Amino acid sequence: MIHFNMDNNSKENIEYQKGFNEGYLVAQHLPELSNSLAKIESTSPRIEGFHDGHQQLLLEQIRKQRINRDDKNKEKGFDDFER
Repeated sequence: MIHFNMDNNSKENIEYQKGFNEGYLVAQHLPELSNSLAKIESTSPRIEGFHDGHQQLLLEQIRKQRINRDDKNKEKGFDDFER
């Protein structure tokens, strides 16, 4: 993920932030549409932000699944598998 210095509220940073928020929300509520839109290739800050927001939600979902899986394994008596 690209990290921008948001101290500078340039138009480019604002567009990136809008795209990030849109990517996250669309991925959350309309995953099929988000997957399609994430395939758009562009160097515009808004599209780059969209890609990063989309990816952020996917990463959070994977982490949540891993935590849930680990909790279930602990309940079954399986502790700390080496990965």
